Amino acid sequence: MRIALMAMVIFLVAGCGRQSSVSNTTLYVGIPAPFSGGGAEYGDFMRKGATLAAEEWNQKTSAGGFKIELRFEDGQGLPAETRNAAERLIVRDSVQIVTDAFNSSATLAILPLAQSHKIPLLVGLSTADAVTEQNNPWVFRICASNTSLSSRLCEFIIRKQKPQTVAFIYEKTDFGTNLASTVKERLEKAGVRVVAFEGVNQHEADFLSLISKLKILKPDMVFLGILTDSAIPFLRQARSAGFRARWVNAVSLSNPKFLKDAGDLAEGFVGITHFESTTAKGAAKEFVDDFTRKYNSMPTHYSAVYYDEIMVIADAARRGGLSREGIFDALKKTDYEGITGRIRFGPGGQASIGTIIFEWTKGQQVVLETQ
Repeated sequence: MRIALMAMVIFLVAGCGRQSSVSNTTLYVGIPAPFSGGGAEYGDFMRKGATLAAEEWNQKTSAGGFKIELRFEDGQGLPAETRNAAERLIVRDSVQIVTDAFNSSATLAILPLAQSHKIPLLVGLSTADAVTEQNNPWVFRICASNTSLSSRLCEFIIRKQKPQTVAFIYEKTDFGTNLASTVKERLEKAGVRVVAFEGVNQHEADFLSLISKLKILKPDMVFLGILTDSAIPFLRQARSAGFRARWVNAVSLSNPKFLKDAGDLAEGFVGITHFESTTAKGAAKEFVDDFTRKYNSMPTHYSAVYYDEIMVIADAARRGGLSREGIFDALKKTDYEGITGRIRFGPGGQASIGTIIFEWTKGQQVVLETQ
């Protein structure tokens, strides 16, 4: 049902735009994601969402007259490796479009390639503000920026949770540093006192000395701008040391796998995300059902955004043709109703899909507010 409706919508939209001069050919999409290293689980989330979207599109090739073939390359979440991976996809595989690398620092390393090779770069998960602040016309981003996420999250924290003091633990990457800084700025303006602002190495797992410091400071709330492989050791060591606070995070710990791995360590954790499976309706619910049948697990928001990312690319290729320039021109005119919300690119190539504030409560992801 969703494929048929999608085909009808895309056909009607295409009638108003530029028609593709190529039919029954292949659209190659390059995905330089982290499939090894500390961010490998996120690369797996990306792969699953993208694969489901491509398979659904290919089952109904009459929807666009072409098939989608995904080309994956392991960037390990590292800037240099990701740049090399993206260049292989662009030069060796001649893909017509590349997607982001999840880690903001790695995605930022691809930006110059997009401009020099004149190939569109569609970003779904890298949230650092700098991604869309480089005046690079070839870059488009679906997910919210750190500034946007922090504004929404801080408004909720100030209005509902009212902490007096807060401590920050963040990874020293473009994602972590930018996100923590934007949240810190907003909370300080609201009168919340910052008692610690501590950067740690990406994938850090030893927090004992840091936790000892936090125990003395006794913050009401701790903001964790880190990934799962650091968050779980931190929470486990905090519990062992008898340190408790209200935990909060933006995006990086908003997936069911984190809850499964963390167990009751995640209790009371507040976060912000773009998609939540249990409350999905309509086409989003169909996506959840299809994903669950295929992978025997609930989709994360990373998979949902990447599903939309491939569908946005397919929509652009259907309207603009299969050349890099044609896809680029069509992306600028995108107006696509995805499972994560309506996707239209504004200034700097930035879209503005909805957000969900949630809390991990008794093993469930409970939605507190939506926007």
